[in-house]
Amino acid sequence: MVDVRGADEHARERIPGALDIPLDRIGDMPCDGRPVVFHCKSGMRTAAHAVQLGAATGGSPAYILAGVLLGMFVAPGFLGLAAFVGAGLLFSGITGWCGMASLLRIMPWNRQAAGRG
Repeated sequence: MVDVRGADEHARERIPGALDIPLDRIGDMPCDGRPVVFHCKSGMRTAAHAVQLGAATGGSPAYILAGVLLGMFVAPGFLGLAAFVGAGLLFSGITGWCGMASLLRIMPWNRQAAGRG
């Protein structure tokens, strides 16, 4: 969990265990492949900087950017990638249900091996 608020806000009130990495230092965030949850006080800063935060972690917004750039410079068909990911993010934001997360959950690499607990 990463708190994107300033150090003074984090010092006053915080979620135990959350890292304090303000938005202006998000590029310095270590990326080790684990899922990251960003938060702020109301969610407004996190939402307003979603593309920047996603790019810092290589998340879905990075796929949108890649699709747009490939569509502009390689082949227009790549714009479909950006549209698909963007539509999925919009749908999950409106409904609270993420089909991509449901799909990824059943992929073989995300299943626990038999006998492991």
